[in-house]
Amino acid sequence: MKKYMKVNQAIYYENTIAALIGVIICFGCVIYLINQIQERNKLIDFLFEKYQATQKLEEKKNEMAVGMLEVVEEEIVNEETTKYVYTITNEERELLAKLLYCEGGIESEECQRAIVSVIFNRLENGYWGNTLHDIIYAKGQFEPVSKGLLNKAKPKQQQYDAIDYVLKNGSTLPSWVQYFRANYHFSWKGYTPYCFLSTTYFGGMK
Repeated sequence: MKKYMKVNQAIYYENTIAALIGVIICFGCVIYLINQIQERNKLIDFLFEKYQATQKLEEKKNEMAVGMLEVVEEEIVNEETTKYVYTITNEERELLAKLLYCEGGIESEECQRAIVSVIFNRLENGYWGNTLHDIIYAKGQFEPVSKGLLNKAKPKQQQYDAIDYVLKNGSTLPSWVQYFRANYHFSWKGYTPYCFLSTTYFGGMK
């Protein structure tokens, strides 16, 4: 009987120890699973934050792109709606720039615009011809032409800017102002002085 009780006690202890070990293993597994879940949740939170940051960045880029597109579209619309008072060819623009460079390349911006305005006032008048080429090459009108200086002229951006300003905004002088010269006004009968800009005098026949 005692021997049987000892055997039962041994089995009991073994089972108890096995059960404790099982509990410890299970507890360890639970802790491991909890840690894994926490790590997974941290990873999910990190990825979600990254996703949100990426979405915000994309939204910002889209807003910037839309803004830039609106600016470009506005510029295109403004460009398309810009009405030019005068329309000339590239060749005529180049020819006029060369004449302006020779006649007033060192003059002020206002004076250069006025010189260009005289050319267009003459074009509107029609007396010297119906094209810019006719106006510029009219006999005895512009000294740089008679001296053959136009082919050697190298206009600068200031000349093109003065021309473009008049093309867009029209003549800066009254239509009757169709002459300019350096040093003094013409003394012709019927000639009316208008203004003096830089070193150039402007006037015409009223």
